[in-house]
Amino acid sequence: MKDVFLCFSKENSLYARIIRYLINGSVNHVFFIFWSEDWHDYLSMETDWRGTVLVPAKDLVQSMYKVRYFQCLNKDLVEGLLANFDLVGKKYAWSSIFGFLLKIIYQNTFKRIIPNPIRSKNRVFCSELAVDVLKKSGVGFSKNLDPESTSPEDLLDLIKKDIGWVEETCTFLR
Repeated sequence: MKDVFLCFSKENSLYARIIRYLINGSVNHVFFIFWSEDWHDYLSMETDWRGTVLVPAKDLVQSMYKVRYFQCLNKDLVEGLLANFDLVGKKYAWSSIFGFLLKIIYQNTFKRIIPNPIRSKNRVFCSELAVDVLKKSGVGFSKNLDPESTSPEDLLDLIKKDIGWVEETCTFLR
C-alpha cells in the first residue's frame, strides 16, 4: 500500500444535501484512496450506507459530483489506514450519525458545543473513520479531535489551515 490520499466529495443525493446544509459545508463525505499492490490499481476505503468498504477508486470517484484530493506531505497515512482495516465489512454507524445530526441541530439552535450524544462501538461514519486514521498516523492537528463529533467540513477546514497538506488533482483517476 502506498500513495494514500485523503479525499473529500460533494454529492447531490438528498442525504448529502441535508448533511451539507446542517454542517454549513461545501463537502459531505470523506474517504481514502490508496495504491494497492495486490490489485495493481487504486482502491478506496470509505464508510457509506453499506458500512466500511473497499471499492475501486475509479468507480467511486465517477459516481460523485465533485471530489477534492489531499496528500499529506509530512505524514504517511498508511499506518493509520492499516490500523483500521478491521472495520472493513462492519455496518454503518446509523445511530452515531443520527446523534451527530442531533448534535449539529442543538449547536445551531442553542449556540453551545456538545459531544455526540449517541456513540456506536465498532461501527463508524465517514469522518469518524478519517479522524481515527489521521490520529493513528500521528497527524498533529487531529490529536484533540473527537472522531464522533467531527464533520467532513471540519476536517477540510483544518487541512486548509495546516501547511503540510496540498490539494492534488489526481488525474490518474479520470
